[in-house]
Amino acid sequence: MLQLLFALKFYFLSKKITLAKNIKKPIVNMENSETSNFDSFEKHEMPKNYMALNIIMLILGLCPALYCLNFITALVGLIFSSQVKKKYEAGDYAGAISSSKTAKILGFVSLGLFIIIIIMIVIALASGEFMQEFEKAMEEYERNR
Repeated sequence: MLQLLFALKFYFLSKKITLAKNIKKPIVNMENSETSNFDSFEKHEMPKNYMALNIIMLILGLCPALYCLNFITALVGLIFSSQVKKKYEAGDYAGAISSSKTAKILGFVSLGLFIIIIIMIVIALASGEFMQEFEKAMEEYERNR
């Protein structure tokens, strides 16, 4: 009888160990038994930081012919893109994704502003009004000299 109790105890302990192993990866979907609830806790890869986009837009924002808004959005985007790696290494994966998305949005907003400003400059140069105003300004400058 004692041997039977030990055998049952050993059997249930082995089942608990097996159950404990299965608890690490519980089945979520019966059709796909390899998915688990704990997959979200595994280490994710670092999100893109869009540093290159924001640096390029920051440099293009420094052009004197362009407006300051392009430079400001690229600078703020650069700050957010530098936060991605710090937050990821600190374990704040949600914060890293948030900073990545903000850096991406600000980088593309800066790119859009740059394209809009270039189109405005091309339209202004293509129209004769700009050249007439420029010639008037040059004549006035020559007279006041």
